[in-house]
Amino acid sequence: MKHRKVVVFLSVIIIVVVASYIGVSLYLINDLSSKNVIMKQEKQGLDLKVKQLEDVIASMPTVTKSPVITSRDLESIDLHEKELEDATKDFTNYQQYIPNFCPLADFILTKPYLPKKNHYGIDLAGKVGEPVYASASGVVESVDFNDDIYGKILVLDHLNGY
Repeated sequence: MKHRKVVVFLSVIIIVVVASYIGVSLYLINDLSSKNVIMKQEKQGLDLKVKQLEDVIASMPTVTKSPVITSRDLESIDLHEKELEDATKDFTNYQQYIPNFCPLADFILTKPYLPKKNHYGIDLAGKVGEPVYASASGVVESVDFNDDIYGKILVLDHLNGY
């Protein structure tokens, strides 16, 4: 009888172990199956992205030949660079003849620029003894003194129409 009890006990242990093994196996199979579904979904998403990238690459123009710069092109670039330098110098020289500030620190505008009335300048009145500065480079066109109307008159030609 003792022997039977041991056999039954061992049989129960074997059944429990086998059942546990089967349970764990089923759990792992179920878990792997779930992961497999997730991985399939991720693969589909990646496949879609790969297809989109392939479409983008297919739509890109292909370059069959690298651009070649010849010595003639370089000469042309040098020529244009020289022309640009000359134009810059000309502009800088031109700028110095454009009046760009008031020749008096404190003044009264006595007559504005009125080209329709043939008055192609401005008339300013300053204080006695106040220095008068040329508002741009130029050439003295005339100096006059008329005490009754204007006082001292200095006309500068700033060139370039000013």
